[in-house]
Amino acid sequence: MRKLSVLFGKSAEDLMRKVLNWNRRNFMQEVSITTEGIQKNLKNFKPLDALCEYIWNGFDAQADRVDVRLQTNEFGLINMISIVDNGTGIVYEELGDKFKTFNDSKKYDSSKKVNHSLPHGRQGIGRLTFFAFAQRASWTTVYEKDGNKYEYYIDMEKDTLNQYDDNGGETPKITDKDVGTEVVFTQIQQFLKEEIVKRIKNEFFWFLELNKHRNFRIFVDGEKVTYDDFIINKIQFVPEEQLAHKYEISIIQWN
Repeated sequence: MRKLSVLFGKSAEDLMRKVLNWNRRNFMQEVSITTEGIQKNLKNFKPLDALCEYIWNGFDAQADRVDVRLQTNEFGLINMISIVDNGTGIVYEELGDKFKTFNDSKKYDSSKKVNHSLPHGRQGIGRLTFFAFAQRASWTTVYEKDGNKYEYYIDMEKDTLNQYDDNGGETPKITDKDVGTEVVFTQIQQFLKEEIVKRIKNEFFWFLELNKHRNFRIFVDGEKVTYDDFIINKIQFVPEEQLAHKYEISIIQWN
């Protein structure tokens, strides 16, 4: 027992945790990532910026609606956040492309602000940014393939970003649920609802305005995120000149 205690920890609890973690790793997939890559690409993500990455992921997946749901404890503090989209889901056979590949380019510098457009987060960064605000991220996704819909889960931990559990190694099950993805964040740092809404508005107002014709929407606890208070002046007109195509032009002045 002393040898085991010395090798594995100071208590039987430590030993049991090591054994359970070893068993769990047998079902874990590894992300193609280096220490240099993770430090370079994730260290500059602030918590609310990281949270927004998961909303972008929804729109990347062709969603037109993304819901941010906040769960509070008995003290009124937010202790869990889930982001749900009605996109196409994550096809199981493409999971390696979504999670295993991580941008490790020496040319990439995340300290530089990027003018986001679709697709966003295509370098694999967006799915790992929960590192900045949560201990654990759990995805449940439903996708359609060959006329059937399938459901499975993915789990990742902050302390082992280079590994993920892909449905316990089992193949996805057929389901009748709607396609889309929900990602749940637990053991999170403290946020206020007001600051979450404010950050979402700052990040997405221009995107929602440019895509109004596509009816893109974001909701926080069932309330639609609007940005009318961002608009100082708005002018719309149709040019009188004879052009090859008809245009409706909008000029918007933001505050």
